[in-house]
Amino acid sequence: MQVSNYAVTVYGVSFFELLYLGIPTVVFSPYDGKDQCELEEIDKLETALVARNEIEATELLLVLMKDDFLAKRLSQRSRALLNKSGAHRFCNEVANLNKT
Repeated sequence: MQVSNYAVTVYGVSFFELLYLGIPTVVFSPYDGKDQCELEEIDKLETALVARNEIEATELLLVLMKDDFLAKRLSQRSRALLNKSGAHRFCNEVANLNKT
């Protein structure tokens, strides 16, 4: 992960590891809407590109790889969210979305 320039992942622990490392990421859930609330929040926070499925994830990865500004912005936003004192709160808030 640490030497990656970009990533595509399903929503889960690996996604948060990529965010922590500041890797520009495309995320999706293969579980028929199970993670929809969490993905909507991630999209609002602009910490990763959110795809509806694996096909769109591939398309968004190509967009990300061609747009250095977008990749840099995602990297900076994700690092800023997960490297300050509120990182644990952010993770907890996203995790709690599943409980509501």
